[in-house]
Amino acid sequence: MKYLNTVGGMSLLEMMIALAISAALAAFALTQYRNHLAKGRQTLAYSELLRIHQNRQTALLKNPSWSLQERQAYLDRLIKHDTVPKDLTEHYRISAVHSDTQSHLTAQPKDPALPTVWLDDAGYGYLCQSPHITTDPTERADCQAIR
Repeated sequence: MKYLNTVGGMSLLEMMIALAISAALAAFALTQYRNHLAKGRQTLAYSELLRIHQNRQTALLKNPSWSLQERQAYLDRLIKHDTVPKDLTEHYRISAVHSDTQSHLTAQPKDPALPTVWLDDAGYGYLCQSPHITTDPTERADCQAIR
């Protein structure tokens, strides 16, 4: 009668505890994996914004007489017609934010829990927690520079 409540020498309570620990470890591992993927996508977004920025800078060197509107239009064409990796477009929306004096590149995640990747005119990158992309990231507390 003593062994009716056991499986392989473990009591049911011990088995339930072991299953709970296994489930917690599996959930932790899955979270770590998702965080790793998100970090990789952030890196991809940043490198893609840098590539678009470099293509724009090369065109501006060749066409120094372009007006601000021509520069902004060229940047918009680069974003629409440039080859952005499919993995990136599945998770981010690449766009340009134009002001009176400059243009910023942003990669907004489709998952609102992830930070927005921001690249300014000088090529400096930032990660911003809120999706609000019209404010300069250097003036916001929720943004950190990418080094």
